[in-house]
Amino acid sequence: MVSDLTDISELSEKSIKLILTIVENEIEINATLPGGGILHIEKELPYLIIYRQIPNDPETHRMVISESSYLIIGTSDFVGYQKLLFELSNLLSTKFKSYLLLELYSGSETSSSFILKGPEKKLPSTLKVLKEELDSINSTFSGLYLKTEIKDTSHRQAEGQKELLSVEETKQCGALLLGLEIPPIYRDKTFKTYPVFFRNFRDFINRAVHIAIFDYIRVQTSCGVASYNALGRKYLKEKVFEIDKKLAEIEKSYQFLWLVSPVNIHEIKETFLESKYEKLLDYHYRLLPIDPDVLKRKLYNLKIEDIDDPAMSYLFREKREELDQQITMLSERGTKNFLYDSVRLYQGIDPHLCNEAKQILEEIPEVENTEQIKPWIVKLLVV
Repeated sequence: MVSDLTDISELSEKSIKLILTIVENEIEINATLPGGGILHIEKELPYLIIYRQIPNDPETHRMVISESSYLIIGTSDFVGYQKLLFELSNLLSTKFKSYLLLELYSGSETSSSFILKGPEKKLPSTLKVLKEELDSINSTFSGLYLKTEIKDTSHRQAEGQKELLSVEETKQCGALLLGLEIPPIYRDKTFKTYPVFFRNFRDFINRAVHIAIFDYIRVQTSCGVASYNALGRKYLKEKVFEIDKKLAEIEKSYQFLWLVSPVNIHEIKETFLESKYEKLLDYHYRLLPIDPDVLKRKLYNLKIEDIDDPAMSYLFREKREELDQQITMLSERGTKNFLYDSVRLYQGIDPHLCNEAKQILEEIPEVENTEQIKPWIVKLLVV
């Protein structure tokens, strides 16, 4: 069951109480908050990823909204958001024994460091895990030379920003507040994003954060999450189903194996065997029921890049690539490129499988008299 609240214009005591009631009883809540804010919380998760809206920073916003539990702080009623965070933490820390608030924000344009701000002595394991995961970025992406710093400070917010909750308030409501400053290496000095790199960078950050949060959950809470892989979104947006349906329609518009199979395959086989493997007839294919150019246009008109869930985005990109290669093969039937298209699509023959096939040919003698073979084997071979 999902509750969508789209008319909260003020975070009053009444509206906050309504949100808390829903969080306590519903599987998922989607609430539109003042100043363009959003609250999205799925059940049984003892953490909240937080982002404050600022100009020229859509990338960090996209990192956060791919999470299963997040708060986007709008441009108005900041005091109301502070009250909401306090009451949410107070409610959920009682249930889970502790509640983690992690704020993400981008650093300066010249930054080359991840900066973790938090209580290093109270949360040494989680901060260490997050640092180790972030430090692996240099081996994951070539040409990067980033470092990770841990700052044990009571000021967890970005420079020049108001604090979400004071240290005393986090103690009162049972919350742990962390800040993660991310170097904006995914854009240039004019704030233009490198889209392909950003997508991979975002997936890297999400994975690192999930691994660290899982360590926190395991050590500090009573939540029964079995793996960091379970921290992704459980409920998909309507856009995901829309794209999935359109991908299925494109794939159903042609029968790939039927269209790449020559209609004269039996004559080709007979002629090839009778000529002692010297004569090969031309391949004749069925007429295409689709226009490859039009189909590819439909395929790449699907805005898969707008899907913020990393897992679904990856799966859809893989499926789109598969369909693209199939359509290319259909348009290049009867040409030399067809073979290379096939190798690209199916990745060629595994070396181990190829060696086994050669070994079978070399070690198992060929049966010349097929009458000695049992009828069911002959039938199987013919089929």
